[in-house]
Amino acid sequence: MSGLLITLDAVGGIWRYALDLGRIAAEAGYRPVFAGLGPAPSAAQAAEARALGPLEWGDAPLDWMADGLDALAPVAGWIDRIADRHEVALLHLNLPSQARGLTGGRPVVAACHSCLATWFSVMRNLPLPPDLGWHRTVTAEGCAAAGTVISPSGSHARLMARVYGTTGVRVVHNASHAPEREWSEGEGILAVGRWWDEGKNAAVLDEAAGLRALDVTMIGDRIGPDFRSVPLHHARAAGSMPHDEALGRVGRAAVFVSPSRYEPFGLAALEAARASRPLVLADIPTYRELWDDAAVFFPPDDPDTLSRTLSDLVHAPNWRRKLGEAARERAARYTPAEHRKAMTAVWQAARDSAAPAPAPPADATPPREVRA
Repeated sequence: MSGLLITLDAVGGIWRYALDLGRIAAEAGYRPVFAGLGPAPSAAQAAEARALGPLEWGDAPLDWMADGLDALAPVAGWIDRIADRHEVALLHLNLPSQARGLTGGRPVVAACHSCLATWFSVMRNLPLPPDLGWHRTVTAEGCAAAGTVISPSGSHARLMARVYGTTGVRVVHNASHAPEREWSEGEGILAVGRWWDEGKNAAVLDEAAGLRALDVTMIGDRIGPDFRSVPLHHARAAGSMPHDEALGRVGRAAVFVSPSRYEPFGLAALEAARASRPLVLADIPTYRELWDDAAVFFPPDDPDTLSRTLSDLVHAPNWRRKLGEAARERAARYTPAEHRKAMTAVWQAARDSAAPAPAPPADATPPREVRA
């Protein structure tokens, strides 16, 4: 059984994505090996990963948490050593920068879930400032070094092309193992996000909650890696909680809302859709691509329109039912089965393209030398 090394982190949604990949890998005949960087996982997280395969954790930072290019210098050698030790045949890297400097000669699939340069392009409509320009360099070099680059949405792939000039990016939509539920009335308005990230747009949702005294609960961390905290004045802050508990809360909500301005996919919206929750989403290219005609959209910088939309929806059960059923129907496009099919094809294509050409038969006639 061939080994497949999957990089991951314990900070955000990549953890869940990587573990789902581990399950897909095992079903496809690979032996998953997890290699993590950045803040260490909790004991429960580590146990969950080790139930699927070996888990190794390194000292180097994630690229978006690094204070300079030198901090990333150990990454490639560390990955190569783990791949050697576990006899890995294929690498699936969840940060393209991790492909820089690899020397093992193994095929590499690099997934770009998000990055600082595309974040700046969306959130500031600007390139990275000079002191952060190295972020663009390492991601561009990693994309060039990887044999295959994938993106979770066509919208994000096009953004990568604009920012990095990257072509040939394959789109593989994410999937969710969240339980499917029939529509039910539910109670309250719920949002899930890493709220310390400005791209999640916490302030607009909080203001919308206050404009009409809406019952809005926001699940997720408000304190970022730099210890800055996002204040909430009107919405209820539920904080971080185990994934299963968060899914249970999502399934009992009357409305799910995502105000994100930067969202390469949006896994929480998919989890809510599988539970037949009506979706109220920021009108951004990713959400239009994935949920057009199956959600209500609002301008992400307009708290009054968001507040009015949420208020109207809370008082319209028939509308909520129609939207919830439409969301669940659309979610059928983004199933684990479809993700498994797409990823196994990507991995096989990466291995095939990296395989050496077969040697000619021993009795083959050598090519004639042609002189000018």
